[in-house]
Amino acid sequence: MTGQTASHVTGPAQSPAKGMGGTLSPRLLWSAVYHHPVVFLLILLATAAAGAGVWLFLPFPKVTALVVYRISAQPPAVLTPINENKVEFATYKTMQAGQVKQRLVLINALKKVDVGGLEMLKREPEPLTYLEQKIQVDFKIAPELMRVSIEGNDEAEVQDSVGR
Repeated sequence: MTGQTASHVTGPAQSPAKGMGGTLSPRLLWSAVYHHPVVFLLILLATAAAGAGVWLFLPFPKVTALVVYRISAQPPAVLTPINENKVEFATYKTMQAGQVKQRLVLINALKKVDVGGLEMLKREPEPLTYLEQKIQVDFKIAPELMRVSIEGNDEAEVQDSVGR
């Protein structure tokens, strides 16, 4: 065993080929440009085209505006509540949600200058049909809380359309 020495190396493992690790070294990049310029140019153009395609065809995120109304389960009473007129609450909620999307209500909303003059409605050939389709009414928050919401691209216009 004479002449043999044991060595112990600590630290990060050394890769056999320098610059061939997980990163793209400048030397490797220059080698690709110098030896294969056509392939490098095609890869560069394909990458640029993919980036432009994502930028152009990816839709913008939608903005949602909402208003929450409280719908009381018990009708207001002056003295004592009378149970004779008590309407089933589920039916009452359905009626309230239906009245929000009623054509007469939407027509009156479109007559207001601050709602009817919105660009998002001017772009539509049938603003009334657009509102009927886009306005959503639900009771997801709580049984007595009616949420009215609409989606659009412009935050200010969407807020104006629901809040008025």
